[in-house]
Amino acid sequence: MVKGGTIGAASELLAAADLMMKGWEVFRALSPNSHCDLLAEKDGTTMRLEVRTGRYILGSDLRLSYSTRNSDGKFMIVVTVIDKKVHYIGFTP
Repeated sequence: MVKGGTIGAASELLAAADLMMKGWEVFRALSPNSHCDLLAEKDGTTMRLEVRTGRYILGSDLRLSYSTRNSDGKFMIVVTVIDKKVHYIGFTP
């Protein structure tokens, strides 16, 4: 069984790779106590990003579920493990 910290780290790496493929320079925090998970820079714009691992909730429609705890107004990236999709919340890279 994969532990939660490993899944979170993998989500951050998937998000970073997706941003790099979109032309962003990406920097990952070394400390789990950092003020954000990733910093991304492109064309003079720098973004503080919080990465969350999400899941889909089935119901009348398919809905994305993720924690917003400690997001502090940072832009969110949600990675769903089941299909390895990267979802951007509040911005388009």
